[in-house]
Amino acid sequence: IGKQVYKGGVKLDAFEKCIGATKHPLYYNGDITTVDGFKAIQERFPSIQHFLLGRGLIADPFLPQMIKDGITEHPKDRWKIFEAFHNEIYQQYDAALSGPTPIKMKMLGFWEFFSNSFSNPHKTYKKIKKAGVTTKSFLMNQKNVVGIGNIYACEILFSSGISPKRKIKYLNKSQCEEVVKNTKKIIKEAITKGGTTLKDFYSADGNKGYFKIELNVYDRETEECRACKEKIIRFVQNQRSTFYCKNCQN
Repeated sequence: IGKQVYKGGVKLDAFEKCIGATKHPLYYNGDITTVDGFKAIQERFPSIQHFLLGRGLIADPFLPQMIKDGITEHPKDRWKIFEAFHNEIYQQYDAALSGPTPIKMKMLGFWEFFSNSFSNPHKTYKKIKKAGVTTKSFLMNQKNVVGIGNIYACEILFSSGISPKRKIKYLNKSQCEEVVKNTKKIIKEAITKGGTTLKDFYSADGNKGYFKIELNVYDRETEECRACKEKIIRFVQNQRSTFYCKNCQN
């Protein structure tokens, strides 16, 4: 018995010999990644009634229903559904694991198969492996957004309901719009109330800047979230303290 360890192709001739040599029902478990591929296997082995998709399901989550319906076209909202499927997996790992490295290691296997859904799988997978920065890092990069510091970034993400650990590329259009809206809102409010600082300071008209005491998450580690009463969490991200509510932000 040889070991392929998920490498190489299926030995169809050997499988055919197994069918003729046993009275027990057999299941086909191989590389089925398209409807046409399934039909070809089904025609070659008409006695097989059960098929395991495995990696084919990960590569194309729509495949089982397409096989069942006998169609080869994906649904019109394919990428919207696919995005939700991907984000659900990512968010579950994000909730269970600590830090970007273990999350990335878990997701690499999925990304390899997901890349098969694109016209140039190899190129797509290479881009995915070179995953972009987190949303917080993107906000704090002055080349992207001018004037956003650590405090504002934490507050913007809280108001937008987005985890500071989440990669910027995983945000959909509405989430990006929410970040833009809250960035403008929080910066405007901070300017009106005197800005933010770790120490008391005075604005040009002599009034103290008290905006800091109204912050929702920054510098509030272990305190209750103003929205859900869960404890505010602090962790170090890019050598800076990051504060967020795990319940409100995902």
